[in-house]
Amino acid sequence: MKEGLSQAAVQDLLQDPKGFMWIATRDGLNRYDGQSFITYYARQGDSTSLNNNQVWGLTLDSQGNLWVSTDFGMGRYDYQQDQFHQHIPIPSAPYHRWNNLLSLYALRNDDLLVGTRDGVLYFDQETEEFRYDLFPELRDLQTYSFLETDSALFIGTNYGLFVYDLDYEYQQTFDELPLEVEIDRQLTIHALYQDSQGRIWIGTARGLHQYLPAEKRLVPYLNKNVPDVWNEIHDILEDEQGQLWLANNVLQRFKDSVFLEPFVHDPADAKSLSGDLSYDLGFSQDGVLWVGTNGYGLNVFNPNRYPFHLLQFQPDRDFSLNHAYVGNFFETPEGWILVGTAQGLDVVDFEHQQVIHSQPLYYPGSQKRVRINFFKSGSQAGVYWVGTNMGLLLYDLNTRQLSLPPFSMTIGGVNSMVWINSEEAILGSPSGLYRYHSATGAVYAYPIDPDDPTTMNYNVVTNLTQIGQEVWVGTTHGLCVLDLASGKFRPYSQNPTDGHSLPNDYVKNVFEDRDGTIWVTTWGGGFARYRPDTDDFLVYNTAAGLPNNVVYGIMQDEAGYLWMSTNAGLSRFDPDEESFFNFSEADGLQSDEFNTGAYLKASDGTFYFGGINGVNWFRPEEIEIKTNAPPTLITEFHLTNQPGGSTAAGILPASVLEKDTLVLDYDQNDFRVRVAALDFLSEEPNAIRYRLLPYESEWRNPGPHSSLNYTSRAPSTN
Repeated sequence: MKEGLSQAAVQDLLQDPKGFMWIATRDGLNRYDGQSFITYYARQGDSTSLNNNQVWGLTLDSQGNLWVSTDFGMGRYDYQQDQFHQHIPIPSAPYHRWNNLLSLYALRNDDLLVGTRDGVLYFDQETEEFRYDLFPELRDLQTYSFLETDSALFIGTNYGLFVYDLDYEYQQTFDELPLEVEIDRQLTIHALYQDSQGRIWIGTARGLHQYLPAEKRLVPYLNKNVPDVWNEIHDILEDEQGQLWLANNVLQRFKDSVFLEPFVHDPADAKSLSGDLSYDLGFSQDGVLWVGTNGYGLNVFNPNRYPFHLLQFQPDRDFSLNHAYVGNFFETPEGWILVGTAQGLDVVDFEHQQVIHSQPLYYPGSQKRVRINFFKSGSQAGVYWVGTNMGLLLYDLNTRQLSLPPFSMTIGGVNSMVWINSEEAILGSPSGLYRYHSATGAVYAYPIDPDDPTTMNYNVVTNLTQIGQEVWVGTTHGLCVLDLASGKFRPYSQNPTDGHSLPNDYVKNVFEDRDGTIWVTTWGGGFARYRPDTDDFLVYNTAAGLPNNVVYGIMQDEAGYLWMSTNAGLSRFDPDEESFFNFSEADGLQSDEFNTGAYLKASDGTFYFGGINGVNWFRPEEIEIKTNAPPTLITEFHLTNQPGGSTAAGILPASVLEKDTLVLDYDQNDFRVRVAALDFLSEEPNAIRYRLLPYESEWRNPGPHSSLNYTSRAPSTN
């Protein structure tokens, strides 16, 4: 994340009790609400501004006060006034090393420890005074980290680790305790952390250490299989699973004494770590991990993101598609997935993340590349029927060869195929609908007669689905249902004046769920539930919650939900509640745009969806829907185009964050409100709704816009 951040070197970060993320940089302090940044700077001669633009550290005391250390003292942020209360150790000597505050730590009694370039200061919140004499042995040392436990105070410096007792009730002395283990005084201590089991972890310039005071030993953990720079531990955090996250220039997890696969910068992957100089870590309340880097901005990573696995075209990797565009899937008896791409064919073992085989496909006897529309099983093991833009072919997985079927046909490209018995198939083509006998090669073309409604209504066939003794035929000009016994058709088409007609004539897919309900997806009209009792359709589109009205594939999971691929991501539909939950590229999808025919429910229940930038595969039961609404705050109130607090009447506070009620004069009736939903899980803005009582009885839905405008409101006493 670089957009809006004041500077790319992140030196500390945290989330305050209101939900805002605060990011300290070398050029200003940033507050982020999930949508936009506000940056605080020092202003010369203004004691209510930030002390200095070089911001080193952040901490919160037990009252929720935010404290900020800089190159010239520290400040406490005042939410009520949206300003700072400055505290400077030696105000008369601007360049004194005690004024360079590298780190801050709030003790349990709410007083502060202040790490400087010349030792440690103690700040008494009640008297607002600094003590300079409590840690004489730390003079001339730079202090980077603190940790208060039930029994001791740990301080990390550029000259090793120091431990003190906690008898500071009257702030008289901190007695240094002897370390029972030897620590190299030349070892810089960057990070100190106590995990949920009470274990003390030390991040140093030469690896991770665990301090075991009861056993009087220090256990080093050095990752010997990585560059030395990866053993420089700048920050440590624990997640809900009990694993440690380490900012060690890259980003690495540590669990059960084992260093797990690191997250590193990959120039070919825009979603990788922005740079291999990670310095600071922080978890927000929603479980999002924030990674600050030294010069590469801020990274936001959700360890609990939806488990959408991804396979893309990444030619520098072994596990890669041969092309980004994916058009179809087929599962072999071995459990492999045949993936048709714009380049040809990939045979993929997704379970072991291995590409078994990859090849371009050419029409037999030529150098003309074919585009695969579908695969179907054949009568011979390992040999598959393949519908292509150049006709129906056979593919032998054993020899990896395409061949012509025993009997030639002249119907052109084949878009879809269903076997109606062991020897006969219905073929859908851009040139019409055909009945094909594989043993004899006989082909029968179903006629199109505009004067006979029991014939086909159009010749461009997009999709075929057999349901009982009927074949539902999707075309670009409506839907036809073929009765196999009589050879007659039942047509359906869109009627703009009938809300229960087919929603669009361009039919993409027909699907029968486990309850026997038939669903029809379309290009541009959303999808529809077929109602046999009334022989019409119940339509669902963007007005009902669908993300986009182009719906490609539809599949049902074991819980009964329907999953659909669209031109705006995936959508999970609950048929009982008639409710949607939508997923976008920000949730881990290959892109928001998926493709015709690129969907498969494998025999083990795994779902595969393909699009313009690869494949997503996942188990639907592992997708836990997050429905909790994020905290929502009014962050700005502008009256007659002036920010709150700057009006002539002076009736508004400088910040609305601390106010439950605002009272306006009768003639102050033009105003604008900005609302922030503090959501860091999604890159997409949250939709909000609002109303102004007593003027509005209905909720207004402005979509993702966060500014609410009212003009010329009449006075009200309600």
